[in-house]
Amino acid sequence: MLSLHGCYGGGRALSLAKELAENNRGARVLVACSEMTLVCFGAPDGGNIVGHALFGDGAGAVVVGAGPFLNGEQGPIFEMVSATQTTIPRTEHALGMRVSGGGIDFHLAIQVPTLVGQSVEPCLLDAFRGIIVDDDDAPPPCSGNGNGNGRWNDLFWAVHPGGRPILDNIDKVLMLEPEKLAASRHVLREYGNMSGATIVFVLDELRRGRSPLPEWGALLAFGPGITIEAMVLRCPR
Repeated sequence: MLSLHGCYGGGRALSLAKELAENNRGARVLVACSEMTLVCFGAPDGGNIVGHALFGDGAGAVVVGAGPFLNGEQGPIFEMVSATQTTIPRTEHALGMRVSGGGIDFHLAIQVPTLVGQSVEPCLLDAFRGIIVDDDDAPPPCSGNGNGNGRWNDLFWAVHPGGRPILDNIDKVLMLEPEKLAASRHVLREYGNMSGATIVFVLDELRRGRSPLPEWGALLAFGPGITIEAMVLRCPR
């Protein structure tokens, strides 16, 4: 059980489930994420009123498995290829949560979107760097000079919608086309930031999409630390 991981908890749970499944042949791991951010609500306070307006309650679940797959068993929707976790140095006071007598207190500094934007591309490159495949099958960021090379638009994106400024900064830094973060923006607009459970909603929104997804994609989640979970995804063909 994971707790007090905040908004990157869903990404961390998926990474742990990936490790469990890969080390147990034929395993099926249920990942259930449930967040009740209402417990953070307290007396009116100008310092956290924006956070109260941004967050919401939510729950979601996925099954993570490793082969072999039995006859008639549904195959994977997304394959988790590689995962990394990075903590941005000297940002422990920018974003956090703690248990108090009145419930759970959290703080969200105004600098968080900028800090995430400055660090997201190195985290992505680190996640893609560990992939070893044939050149013809290599994901776009692994081709060419291996530094992203402006090819982030060749991926599909499952990004935790921590807030509109965070998504806007990621758009700007990675020079993404407007529709690339459409799933994240839709979830934020319809449900708010449901902390760790939100990434499950984003993945489901991608699954429901009418247009075929590119073969390769990236998952990003952010939370206290500031910690960034980055994962390389692949749509089985």
